[in-house]
Amino acid sequence: MKNALIDIPTEDTQLKLANIYDQILCYLEKLQTIKTRINNLLSCEIIKEYNSYLYTNKPISEMFNCMSGNSGLTEECIYSKLQVSGKKYTVLSGATTQESSLGEIPMCIINGKKLKVFEQDEGILVTRKGKAGEIRYINNIKKNHTINDDAYIIYVKDSYKGLINLKWFIIQYKKLFKEYASSSDNGTWNKTGFFNYAVIDIPTHNEQIELIKKYEEVEQLQSKILRIEYEIKELAKREIFYDD
Repeated sequence: MKNALIDIPTEDTQLKLANIYDQILCYLEKLQTIKTRINNLLSCEIIKEYNSYLYTNKPISEMFNCMSGNSGLTEECIYSKLQVSGKKYTVLSGATTQESSLGEIPMCIINGKKLKVFEQDEGILVTRKGKAGEIRYINNIKKNHTINDDAYIIYVKDSYKGLINLKWFIIQYKKLFKEYASSSDNGTWNKTGFFNYAVIDIPTHNEQIELIKKYEEVEQLQSKILRIEYEIKELAKREIFYDD
């Protein structure tokens, strides 16, 4: 209050600068509206009639296997195995982001049992508790995985590989997984019920790919909106030098 010195431009200049900020805020509000619509579109249930099907009303249990987690695979356990040599496995938990691994662990014995590992080409991580029923795609080409007891991994049986695109399956049936989650704050996912009762329809491979392409177009738009929003927010932080 004693030492800061500022310049006060004319009222007309002040209004011009205020209008610039108003325009920035207006753009941000429009982007937020678009972003909300895109997020809603990506999260909504897809109801689509395909032109041709490979299977209809096919039980999940006929097409998929499930790997349960490792009891006792805690952060402390992972830390204790850091110096053990051998092939490493990325440890996944019930979190559903790509960056949510707990670290790596070699093949070992935990609570008297051999570490269960996932070495299929691809699978789906299913959150068992907490945000129960949430899923994400796992690509095992570059690294192999294991899981703690907060999650399951389901994967296509050998006899159905090439018929079911897992990226399509996640897009089309992510709501199905949530139907088998309890509604409590600390919900759990009912694996037994899912494999006993869930049935799905499988369209032809080309129709699966078509849905993936449309979905990815929306995801690309989402990324573009987020990038523009970030750039505008950074612009709003800058000091304005205005030559009246």
